[in-house]
Amino acid sequence: MGFIREILAIAGLAFQIGAICLFWGHLRSGVPTHFGLGGTADSFGARSSLIVLPVIATLLYGLLTAVSFFPRTFNFPVAVTDENRDRLERTGIALLGWLKAELTWVLAYISWTSIRVGLEVSTGLGWAFLPVMLGVVGATVCIAVVQMCRVG
Repeated sequence: MGFIREILAIAGLAFQIGAICLFWGHLRSGVPTHFGLGGTADSFGARSSLIVLPVIATLLYGLLTAVSFFPRTFNFPVAVTDENRDRLERTGIALLGWLKAELTWVLAYISWTSIRVGLEVSTGLGWAFLPVMLGVVGATVCIAVVQMCRVG
């Protein structure tokens, strides 16, 4: 399953970079630099601002990957014992992997939407983006915490 999470995360990075490279020459001068709570683009800047999102995604990917190599430093919601350490660490590493994939695709969606707004075929992320994104990430964290509590 870890392999699938890594492939998903890397695919999100590749999608962002590929989409920006593919549509760079077709973008008008202003692309969204901010979206309001309703998902509508409300601030615009140079198309070079699109580069920020894949850079952030790549740094986030690298940071979460590096942190996953040190599961003994994780804080868990239950006491760690010799009996439950391996399962807790596996669950913690899986949580980081899912968050890495989810957040990479969140940033990929924002990049894609920014490109679409720049091409004047969209007005924003849509009203459902924020609640869906928070719901998915929140559910991922809750599921992992429940799994950890069951192990403890």
